[in-house]
Amino acid sequence: MGHAIVRYKYLQELKAINENLESLVEERSSQLKEQVQLLEKAQEDLVESEKLASLGGLVAGVSHEVNTPLGIGVTAASHLVEESRYITKLYQEQTLKKSDLEGFFEYTLDSGKILQDNLMRASELVKSFKQLAVDQSIDATFDINMKDLVDNIQNSFHHKFKKRPITFVNHIGNDVIFRACSSTLNQILTNLVNNSLVHAFEEDTEGSVEIDAKLDDDKLHICYFDTGVGVSDEILSRLFEPFFTTKRGKGGTGLGMNIIYNIVKKLGGKIELSHVSPSGLQVDIYLPTEVNND
Repeated sequence: MGHAIVRYKYLQELKAINENLESLVEERSSQLKEQVQLLEKAQEDLVESEKLASLGGLVAGVSHEVNTPLGIGVTAASHLVEESRYITKLYQEQTLKKSDLEGFFEYTLDSGKILQDNLMRASELVKSFKQLAVDQSIDATFDINMKDLVDNIQNSFHHKFKKRPITFVNHIGNDVIFRACSSTLNQILTNLVNNSLVHAFEEDTEGSVEIDAKLDDDKLHICYFDTGVGVSDEILSRLFEPFFTTKRGKGGTGLGMNIIYNIVKKLGGKIELSHVSPSGLQVDIYLPTEVNND
């Protein structure tokens, strides 16, 4: 009888522990779910803030790049006006010589060519930047010419590359057309280029940043690599971790590669990192042709 009572009490205690454990597990599961939702929201906010940061950099690039050809054009136009006034003065004073007129014609043609070339350069830059700005702000899905998209990105970084001995090479053919959200692809490739400029090359180091893309069955394969300093195996395994950076306080936030990783995963794709011989980093991205941008 005593054993039965002890056994009964033991079972009751065990039941109470189980019920308490179930309640605790349910409570912890609910808390964990809330934490996951908060992390997902934070991740979305980071992606959005990175997009806005890209737009800010784009505006800075526009100002810097367009100012150069416009400045040259203004200078050429000013000199042309001065020469026109001078030749008009000679004509009015009836001291104009044939050599003066021939020199003026030659100068006019040279100035006109300078004006034309630089205004066309400014026009091309504005067109490229405008397309990038629209692509960054609109999440619509449509057919994208990958070569044109990378050309526009190259133009947006021109002011940074021209100051350094780094070559930007676009290997993509004109026939690579991919249906996706261009702002998403812009964000991925812009972050990769910026990552190379910040991490891969010292200030005066020569090298190249190269991009290729091909359609393979039902996937778009983007191959991006730089010939910079590269990374160790240990760092390579941690590059997708949030806030991991080797340039803390020198322009590195540790978010660029993590954001790229999350965008690629959200699109149902995959991303792989590997070493480039003799040094550098390669990023291979595979995206399904019918991507989901929801």
